[in-house]
Amino acid sequence: MCLLAVNGKAQKRYSVYGQINGTDEKSMAYMRYNTDAGLITDSSRVLGGKFVLSGPLSGVRDGYLSLTHTKGVTDQIKIYLEPLKMNVKSATPFIKDAVVTGSPLNDDYRTLLTLLKPVTSKNDSLMKLNRSMPEKERMDTAFRRDLMAKQVELELETRKIKRQFIPGHYNSYVALIAYLETGAMDLNTNYDGFLSEFNKFSPEVRASDLGKSIQEQIDGLKKTRIGLMAMDFTQPDRSGKPVRLSDFKGKYVLLDFWASWCGPCRAETPMLVSAYNKYKDKNFTILSVSLDKAKDKEAWLKAIEKDGMSWTNVSDLNFWRNEAAVLYGIKTIPANFLIDPSGKIIARDLRGEEVEQKIAELIK
Repeated sequence: MCLLAVNGKAQKRYSVYGQINGTDEKSMAYMRYNTDAGLITDSSRVLGGKFVLSGPLSGVRDGYLSLTHTKGVTDQIKIYLEPLKMNVKSATPFIKDAVVTGSPLNDDYRTLLTLLKPVTSKNDSLMKLNRSMPEKERMDTAFRRDLMAKQVELELETRKIKRQFIPGHYNSYVALIAYLETGAMDLNTNYDGFLSEFNKFSPEVRASDLGKSIQEQIDGLKKTRIGLMAMDFTQPDRSGKPVRLSDFKGKYVLLDFWASWCGPCRAETPMLVSAYNKYKDKNFTILSVSLDKAKDKEAWLKAIEKDGMSWTNVSDLNFWRNEAAVLYGIKTIPANFLIDPSGKIIARDLRGEEVEQKIAELIK
């Protein structure tokens, strides 16, 4: 799932004190994270196995701490940056083995990673198998379908673990992210439950930048609940021709939000292609709205061709400010809405083979 980045304005500073055992004197440590000003990269030479990184910070941010070695090897870990002093220690020369202390959020994150480790190991093995396959076999439709099915299964396992983690951590930003990543999937059947659980988070967590963004999403979803009429919009297609959602009235339409840079979106495409090819002559179509940027128009067009998206594709190329995405309250992608011939929303956020299964139910 690809998330909308949320940035605050009050500037403070984070500090990370690192200690890496056995590293060489030419190693460099880097911290990369996003701010209002864009991507920031802080760096520090590792001397005597130690380094210090510090930089401006507005609210909690996802940071990526990496270490480059003399032989060109680089490894990294994700770290939640807070405006306080944090310690990072590794008993090996590699940052991937490091433990972060002095940060309650990273304590929570470490707990969650431990719970997720069995699923992560399964996914690593699956990706290793995929990389080891000859390209011809890897591109085989049956193999890709089987791979996708296994990925969906692992995604469901991951979701279950994150859902179990949340109740004991309603005062944690880490749990709020897990809630957004998993709770959003309940919106197709359980909007009230989604809202009820959000209100269980502490006032401080709900007042965070991400908490405020989720509240906006909840408010926006009042307009896109199942049973309501889909809101019309107009966007240019690949050739610049204006296309309206209402142009497809009388058909079942899957309104699909994606982007060429969104890995999870691209992973879903084979299932969409399969559903489209099977039902395109049976009163079903797809309208895909891309959240690409204007400067990435070529990447958008190439992704359409490469992934075989032969249905109508539109975009105003305004990234997360895409007019249709704002209208539908899109904060994460992939996202989709299944609309019936009358223009009513009848399902949303279908994943994997769920699209084809749902269409099969509707089109006898």
